[in-house]
Amino acid sequence: MNGLPVMLSKKFCFLRLPLDLDEHEFFLPAEEFGRVVDSLSPEGWNQKGKIHNLTVHRGIQLLSRCREEILDMALGIDFAISPQEIE
Repeated sequence: MNGLPVMLSKKFCFLRLPLDLDEHEFFLPAEEFGRVVDSLSPEGWNQKGKIHNLTVHRGIQLLSRCREEILDMALGIDFAISPQEIE
């Protein structure tokens, strides 16, 4: 579908979001890499306002999670949805 590989449902796997870093930062010495990671927000986003390749991948993964929840609700049988879940 749409040229994308099939993903396992969140019920069967847990994927952590990649850290919002530039590719070259992964190859820094350990001390510098630690400082760069410490400069990220608690959720793992960079706080410099830069958009890296991984920034896009993080956004796609978050959007995919929302799409999966919508599909679960739409295709589920006898699926009870609370107003809080809809929000």
